[in-house]
Amino acid sequence: MNYLNPSIVYLENIDFEKIDIIPGTSKFISADFAILNAGKIFDLSINVDRDNEILTKSCSGLEFSNNLIQTKFAEDVSGTSYITGILDNGLSLSNKIMHENIINSSVDFENTIKGILFAEMFSKVFNSTDSAISTFDFTKETERNNDLFFDNDSTIDVPNDIRLKTAGFDKNNNFDTSGNSAFNKTITNWYNDVSGESILDSEVEYWNARTNIDSSGYETESILFENNDKIMVMYVVNTSFTRSNQDSGPFNASVDNLSAFRTVDLPIDNDSPIDNGLDLISGVTNSNYDSRFILEYVLHSSELQPEPQPEPEALYPEPEPQPEPQPQPEPEALYPEP
Repeated sequence: MNYLNPSIVYLENIDFEKIDIIPGTSKFISADFAILNAGKIFDLSINVDRDNEILTKSCSGLEFSNNLIQTKFAEDVSGTSYITGILDNGLSLSNKIMHENIINSSVDFENTIKGILFAEMFSKVFNSTDSAISTFDFTKETERNNDLFFDNDSTIDVPNDIRLKTAGFDKNNNFDTSGNSAFNKTITNWYNDVSGESILDSEVEYWNARTNIDSSGYETESILFENNDKIMVMYVVNTSFTRSNQDSGPFNASVDNLSAFRTVDLPIDNDSPIDNGLDLISGVTNSNYDSRFILEYVLHSSELQPEPQPEPEALYPEPEPQPEPQPQPEPEALYPEP
């Protein structure tokens, strides 16, 4: 079964927006891109205590995929979307600026998400063609952190931020006790005041409608998750770019000293799509935008299955088979033939 997490995970400010699912549908609002099979969430449990108005969510960890991920861009949902939870035309970022290693999902999740976010910022800052940007393999740390484009690789902590704010565990498996992660938190404020009217919290409403029915036909308080169920989560990360000569601090540097912004005195590489440096998009001094993306996780239980036990010996064991009697020689005739 597929589920949608009904709250946006806001990576920078650890916030949750409440309008991420269009009312009356099971579709997310539009995002930039999506990654399917991004990883596994272990032992997800959601309990809706209606009597005491307490929604409790817990899990034991999150593990990112090393392979078999699937990246999805605007071209993949153009016209009609066949992806659960994603609207027709519901992704806006084009795959034309992405290197083939991102489109073909040939690297692990962590480097894929870094590469996509890096390429997206690159396209918003530098005056370059889509085909030129796609020649850079930003899944490689050496491409992101070579000081040619930006001062440093600001995507380096994104995977850990996702892990922490989704499951509540950092990359060293340390648990965050703040209770702010998407799947390790408790919600006790079920109603919000909207224009003087008390409205049920949208996340509580979503999970309240998906609790299990027991064998007697009664509503339970738990969501029945099974191995290999899937859940999709929308994230928002605020990305910003500051041109160096806007810095008034002690480390202020002239743009002329940054190789990415030079237009002279650079060796020309005939094989490079961009010669003599990179030009900023006209008028760009600071750039700030929200990048929305959707990640799909597979649910797993970490409980060990009991090993099969040997069958008990029978109380009255069957008797062992007796050996077959050997054939005896026929007796001689009493009156032999003459």
